[in-house]
Amino acid sequence: VAERFEQIAREVCETREAAGEWLGLPALWETSRESIVDAVRAYVEWELGFLHDKGEYPMLVEHQFGYDPEVLVLEGRDVDGRPARLKLRGKIDRVDRTGAPDDPVLHVLDFKSGSTPGANDYEDGTVLQGALYLEALASQGHRVKRGRYRSIKKPGSPQNGGLIEHGSEMYDSALAVAFSIPLRVCAGRFEAVASRKGGWKDWDVPVEIRRSSATIPEGHRFGDVGRADE
Repeated sequence: VAERFEQIAREVCETREAAGEWLGLPALWETSRESIVDAVRAYVEWELGFLHDKGEYPMLVEHQFGYDPEVLVLEGRDVDGRPARLKLRGKIDRVDRTGAPDDPVLHVLDFKSGSTPGANDYEDGTVLQGALYLEALASQGHRVKRGRYRSIKKPGSPQNGGLIEHGSEMYDSALAVAFSIPLRVCAGRFEAVASRKGGWKDWDVPVEIRRSSATIPEGHRFGDVGRADE
């Protein structure tokens, strides 16, 4: 396994280099390349043992859904109980299975280079990805159970960050928030205020443009939005 990993790592890096992609400052690339390979190697070493112990098996990698011509539309209700539809497309980092190969239960996994979200981040819409990915798979007829995140740089810490289970109260609440977003967009609601759990990030629009560092003190922003034609 170790020999195979080194071969794959070398091939991937050489392919990216040959493609002429921006890989950071050329003078620092050799050091960056070494640190990236070391981090991925340590992660793979941890996860191979973890998967064996838990009886989980990677099934799909970079699983794409909702792109033309196979449009995916989810149907549900927003936070105010109104029927809503959401056109969705994306690419899931990995889908694992448990159970028998001919009757699998699927679990969504999203990789992060640094820290992972917390389970409570679903409460105010800071995190929605895991729930939406599970719902996309479920809408296609798959049996699904868990959505989770893992950090490449922190193998096993946590083992399953931002864990959410299909059909749980948190799951249903997160979907209601997601179904509320299109209505807010149509209503022109783009408040310069951060979510309670997420706060402002380094990659957000700078304060010189947004003119505020306000954060919602409690709850979330997704209720009580009238329809765009009202």
